[in-house]
Amino acid sequence: MDLVLTDCQMPVMDGYVMTRTIRRRERIAGTGRMPIIAFTVTLGTEQIQRCLAAGMDAWLLKPVTFEQLRDILTVWLPATGELREQRRPPAQPDWPTRMSLVDTFGSAATVKHLLQTLVREAQIDLAALAEAKRTRDACAAANHLHRLIGSVAFLGAGALATRGIQMIEAVAREG
Repeated sequence: MDLVLTDCQMPVMDGYVMTRTIRRRERIAGTGRMPIIAFTVTLGTEQIQRCLAAGMDAWLLKPVTFEQLRDILTVWLPATGELREQRRPPAQPDWPTRMSLVDTFGSAATVKHLLQTLVREAQIDLAALAEAKRTRDACAAANHLHRLIGSVAFLGAGALATRGIQMIEAVAREG
């Protein structure tokens, strides 16, 4: 098995218990660490702490787009040679055009309001992220990075979202 996808909330054994069980078996058997990716409906500070404490490597907020799933699998599934070359992030950003957003959301006014809201929220998150960095609050940093990543993923910037997820994972590992 190369990777585990789990929902955080499942009957009988939730994703947190399952992840701790897998990590314990890996320690006992002395095997390598298998990537575990969680799916969750909410992702606040408490959920991030629970994911990290259980030993999860990454998480996706539901509903998940195909692009988000592809990007996270590209990061975590093993690749060699030619496959690794194919998985390199695109040289150009994958931002949608204003026209494609209008096509998706139905009107230029809706897109304008949406973008203004995303920019305002991003400014708030960037300020909070700077404060989290200053106070060395890894949990707050991960939370605000996740919000920023959600915005760019929502807009279809999968490669940028993937790089953001890698930043969250680095914060989780290194504080």
